[in-house]
Amino acid sequence: KSAMKLSFHKGANLVKLRFSFENPRLWSPDFPYLYEAQVALSVGGIERDTAVSAFGMRSFAEDMESVPRGMFYLNGKSIRLRGANTMGFEQQDVLRGDYDQLLYDMLMAKACNMNFLRLTQRPVQKEIYELCDCIGLMLQTDLPLFTVMRRTKFAEGIRQAEEMERLIRSHASSILITYMNEPMANGGNRPHRHLVRDEMEAFFSACDTAVRLLNPDRVIKHIDGDYDPPDSTLPDNHCYCTWYNGHGIDMGMLHRGYWLGVKDGWYYGCGEFGAEGLDPVPLMRRRYPAAWLPQTPEEEKAWEPGRIKDAQSGNMHFFYYDTQETLEDWVRESHRHQAFGTKLQTEAFRRDPKMITFAIHLFIDAWPSGWMKTIVDCERNPKPAFFAYRDALTPLMVSLRGDRTAVFAGEELSIELFVCNDTHTVSDGHTLVLELMDSTGNVVMGGEYDAKFGENSSFMQGDVCFTAPDVTARESYTLRAILTDGTGKVLHYTDESVEIFPHMAEEPGTAVSVSGEAFLARQEELTSVAASGKTIVINGLEPGTYDIAGTEVKVKACGMRALHFVSRKTGHPLVEGFTPYDFRLWYDTEKDRITPLLRRTFTADGMTPILTSGNSLTASAWGQKLYPAFACAEMKCGNGKIILNEVDLDSHLANPVARIFKNRLMRY
Repeated sequence: KSAMKLSFHKGANLVKLRFSFENPRLWSPDFPYLYEAQVALSVGGIERDTAVSAFGMRSFAEDMESVPRGMFYLNGKSIRLRGANTMGFEQQDVLRGDYDQLLYDMLMAKACNMNFLRLTQRPVQKEIYELCDCIGLMLQTDLPLFTVMRRTKFAEGIRQAEEMERLIRSHASSILITYMNEPMANGGNRPHRHLVRDEMEAFFSACDTAVRLLNPDRVIKHIDGDYDPPDSTLPDNHCYCTWYNGHGIDMGMLHRGYWLGVKDGWYYGCGEFGAEGLDPVPLMRRRYPAAWLPQTPEEEKAWEPGRIKDAQSGNMHFFYYDTQETLEDWVRESHRHQAFGTKLQTEAFRRDPKMITFAIHLFIDAWPSGWMKTIVDCERNPKPAFFAYRDALTPLMVSLRGDRTAVFAGEELSIELFVCNDTHTVSDGHTLVLELMDSTGNVVMGGEYDAKFGENSSFMQGDVCFTAPDVTARESYTLRAILTDGTGKVLHYTDESVEIFPHMAEEPGTAVSVSGEAFLARQEELTSVAASGKTIVINGLEPGTYDIAGTEVKVKACGMRALHFVSRKTGHPLVEGFTPYDFRLWYDTEKDRITPLLRRTFTADGMTPILTSGNSLTASAWGQKLYPAFACAEMKCGNGKIILNEVDLDSHLANPVARIFKNRLMRY
């Protein structure tokens, strides 16, 4: 405590005082130590004014010298950012003066194993930063710039970047800023109105100068979600491949360990990913306009989520799950898919040692039906994806990664085993316990192995290899991996389901199977063969319009890239006994990974559906309504039949369902 005599002049006066501070307690997410500075202003011995301010002592830096570049360091130790995007719920808490709710919301993030939040495309009220200082939740603050910037706003943008830094620089929780979300090439194709890329980079450089005059230590990532790369800072790509099918990267490739093409020699991030999960039915019934929802059982059968303003499940569900028949079923299946997509993407990111920051889109909804990619609704009910995310963010965890979800009895199956470690613990007597359990929970085989892992990265432990047990009927088995410490305490476990089928060979059958090209070359002959009583299976007609046995058939490429799912919910005898997700995520032996099974759909009047999907009527599916379409269907032709099939069976015959279905086709 000290006093200092000062001479002030009219107007604003800036005073800077320096203090020595020995051995401070450092602020961190686990130990968010805060200090309080107290200042009193006295005039003639009379105290005229006082002020207090809390602050934390910490360092947050980015390594731009080592290769790969870009690793973050908190208080000298490397750290990876795992969190979520926010879009207004926390600002409403402050607006209402509901600070208990604000605390609850932010503690939910910590309960989900998140260590940071991205304040998406805006700074927020100081009360939010102050609370996050207190509870140890790190924050990324964005300048409100989306896709493009008007030429006339160059100087204004720099001024706002400077103001943003003034707002947040005193807060230990504020570790990172960005300037632009998802920039588009060539000024969004309006270069006469918007800055183009080299001009944007000049803007970023000017903002850097303004910000670092106020805070020389600020870590800056120019762009979140770069659609026009590369930039000079950490690469970041948004990736919704489990919702906007194939967005960024095919999800089979992501699961296999691939990532988007980014500049060499860098770590990277994924600032947004996710999938839609509808609001719970009671919330909808209480808070949605009646016109959005079915009001009678008859309406419910024809209802789909496209009736809800801005909901996307009515379109996107074709890519991932069956069309449903009740409101409750729609909600259940959307939640199931959202949890599936969350687990698939998050664990892929955790296994990738170069992925150092990611944020699911979105955390808590600010409104009923506000932005249903949230993993918590506006009434703070966690969706199943919340718990999937929490588990996938376990700081020290095991992860099983396999491309085959179903095999025949007697086949050799190999599943990769990883330890994903966001901590600075290193292996010291840690053990991996593996168990294969049958459908009754009995352990049929197992083993115990030493775990070997270092700090703050992912570490492959090897392949879990076993022979699929003999079965007389389809049976579900579970492979469980358990990580224990040196005392035998279980730290984390994970399960991977494997369906085992009785062995079945590929059968020739009596049907005539031809490619689309071969059929067109021999159309008259093969149509005559069908009319005489045979079954003709046409595989893979290219996009176009065709007259097949008097029926107009329109074939169209999938409007949002090749698909990993088709629906067997048709009641056709060829799909009898198959389950809702049997035609999904098929393994390709040649590619040694999951590859798409449907690249084109078709429409035709009078055909009987066997397998279905959805597609736009023309061009891309982006922003268009999708309609039911055939993936496989049959038509009568004289005494026989013609089957059009666009599902890629031959590349996926290692999958029991693909082989069973092809055998049925050939015998049909």
